[in-house]
Amino acid sequence: MFFLELFSATGDRTFLESAQREGEIALSRTEVGFEQLGLYDGLAGVAFALTELGKVSDGMGRFRQAAEERFQRIVAGADWSGDTVAWNQSNDILTGTAGIGLALLYAAREFGTPAFYAAARAAGHTLAGSAEQTEAGLRWHRFIDRELDLPNFSHGTAGVAYFLAMLSGNDDGDRFLSAAEAGAGYLVQIADRRDGLFLVPYGVPNDGYATRYDIGWAHGPAGTGRLFYRLWQVTGKEQYRELGDACARSILAAGVPGESADPRLWSGPFALDRRFGISGAVPFLLDWQRVQGGEQFVACARRTIDRILAAGARSQDGLYWTLPRYEFQGPEGNATYTNYFYGVAGIGLALLEMHYVDAGERPRIRLPDDPFPGRANEAAR
Repeated sequence: MFFLELFSATGDRTFLESAQREGEIALSRTEVGFEQLGLYDGLAGVAFALTELGKVSDGMGRFRQAAEERFQRIVAGADWSGDTVAWNQSNDILTGTAGIGLALLYAAREFGTPAFYAAARAAGHTLAGSAEQTEAGLRWHRFIDRELDLPNFSHGTAGVAYFLAMLSGNDDGDRFLSAAEAGAGYLVQIADRRDGLFLVPYGVPNDGYATRYDIGWAHGPAGTGRLFYRLWQVTGKEQYRELGDACARSILAAGVPGESADPRLWSGPFALDRRFGISGAVPFLLDWQRVQGGEQFVACARRTIDRILAAGARSQDGLYWTLPRYEFQGPEGNATYTNYFYGVAGIGLALLEMHYVDAGERPRIRLPDDPFPGRANEAAR
């Protein structure tokens, strides 16, 4: 995705050739039954990337064909029960039913294949039917068989409700939209809304975590704000626009990109990566300014980009970042990654997103979990 976006921005075919080489690596992975299937950990994400590569690289050719075959493999590998479906033990955007469902919605638009839409719809029925009722609305745990409530976008209610909101507008739309709004109700109940902000806890109960709140795509307002934007799109209700605006203002209030404004609430200094850190906050700030206005959001994004550049290291090969490992990544210490979530590709995309603002343009690629309009592949919806 990074190379394709670079090619779009520069016209330099070196970057297209790099994307094609990555596509060839994906095509070489032919084993069946061993891969993960999720949007961000497996086959659904690979199929999405191959589809986007096929648009630029070979039109209707072999990358596109390979992508369609992989989406078909996802549908064939589903565990069906009546009008519901599951692929693994996870409900979430990152690896589970919600993320796979989003990828299948994208595939249904791209390929016009009814089976892709049917599987996405069945995923919606699975999630709508498995929600836990609370006093204020619905919630979803990360896993089907484990009570772990990480309520923000990556692993919890915000991400699942977002997928259901994306399903609205079809023959089961009322059920899906009702569940999505009930999920938003739960988030409103548990959020800290003092001073006009909207802070959803990292976890419920919110004990034992390094920080009570986060700011990024995974566990903070940069991700959860996507749900409220989508609900505003679908319903036109002003309350959702206000909640999205509160999410954007929460990023400013946190002190991004510098030290956290209140260390009791946020950890600081903030990480740089795309999943948890400030590189994931940049696109939300820029997109929110496009749809809502507010130069303060662009100004914060620009300061963030300056911070990211200052933290980079340069060699004869280029610009890179050596960042502290997260606990789940291995032994303590620093590492240099190239990937989307933790490395150069994701950070580089944040730089490109700032470039597009300065050029008065939009990024070409819109990921399946991106609700904001106006990107170049929006016509495929």
